[in-house]
Amino acid sequence: MVITEQTDIKRILVISLSNIGDAILTFPVVDALINAYPNAEVSVIVASKSKALFLYNPKLKNIFEYDKKINILDKLKWVLRLRREKFDLVIDLKNSAIPFILWPRYRTSVEIKKDENIHMKDKHIERLKTVYQGEIAFSPQHMLFLGEEDEARVNWLLKSFIKGNERFVVMAPGSLNEFKRWDKEKFKEVARHVINHNKLKVVFIGDGSDKVIADFICDGLKESTLNLCGKTSLLQCAGIVKQATMALVNDSGPMHMASYFDKPVVALFGPSKVHQYGPWSSQSIYLKGDKPFYNDDLKKDQKSFTDINSITVEQVIGAFTIKGKKVILNHE
Repeated sequence: MVITEQTDIKRILVISLSNIGDAILTFPVVDALINAYPNAEVSVIVASKSKALFLYNPKLKNIFEYDKKINILDKLKWVLRLRREKFDLVIDLKNSAIPFILWPRYRTSVEIKKDENIHMKDKHIERLKTVYQGEIAFSPQHMLFLGEEDEARVNWLLKSFIKGNERFVVMAPGSLNEFKRWDKEKFKEVARHVINHNKLKVVFIGDGSDKVIADFICDGLKESTLNLCGKTSLLQCAGIVKQATMALVNDSGPMHMASYFDKPVVALFGPSKVHQYGPWSSQSIYLKGDKPFYNDDLKKDQKSFTDINSITVEQVIGAFTIKGKKVILNHE
C-alpha cells in the first residue's frame, strides 16, 4: 500500500545506518519526510557511532540508539519501547526485521532492485518510493542542525583566523581506513597551491587521530592554515564545512557533509566503490587511483584495489579552478 503527502501520518520512524558517512546519506530521506509531513512526529533509530549527528535537532521527536551487543532481554525491552510509540509509517533504510515487529500502518518494502551502479543516496530514495508516491522535496534541509552553543563554538574557532571577506578551503586528510588516506606530502603541496595561487586559507578538520597528519601539512604554512582536527564535535565539524568555499577530502564523513550542504567537492578515492559512495553535491568531482594495489592481510574480497596514492598532485590541482567566489570543477 502506498501513501502520498495527503495521507494522515502522525508518527514516523526512520531506521538509519551506523557509520557517519552512511548515516548522512540517509538525510535526504529524512528531509523529504519532514517536508511532506510537517505536522508529524519524526523519530530515528541510530547507532552509537552516528548518534551525535542527530542530537539537539528540534525536528526530531526521539533518537533511539540501537546497541547490537545488548542481551536478548534488553533488546526485547527496547523493542517494546518502540511498539508503544505506535508509528504510522516506518522507513527502514537498513532492511531489518524491525518493521515487522512494530507492525506500522505503512512501511517500506524489503524488495528493491539491486543495482551496484546506483548511488546509495539514490538507493535510499528509491526505498522511500516503495511506500511514498507523493511529491519529494529535499529543501529546506533539516539535518546537521547546530544549536546556539555549537554555532558559537564554530564562529569562535574561525573568528581570529578568517577575517572580513576572507574565504577558505576545508581539507580532511584523514580516514579510519589507512588505504583511503592520500599521502600527506601531496596534501601539503595542494594546500600550498591553494594558499599561493588561489589566495585562500585552508582549514583542516578530522578527529584527534588526524591531528598529526594535519600538523605535518600545516608546518611551514602556518599563517594561512588552521588545524581543527580533534577540536570540534561532529556537528561543529559540519558547521565548519558549511562555511567553506570548497572541500578537498578523502573518502570520509566530511565528504558526505560537504555533499549534503551542496558544496563544491573534490574527493580522492582508493578502495571504495565510487559509483555507490562518491560525492553527491551538484558540483563535485572524484579522482581515483589508476594503479592496482594488493594487500594479503585484508579480507578476500578486499585484497586488490586501486592505490589512492597513484593520484598525483598535478591531477588534484588540475581538478579545480577558483575565480573570485566561483569554483569551477574541471571534468576531463
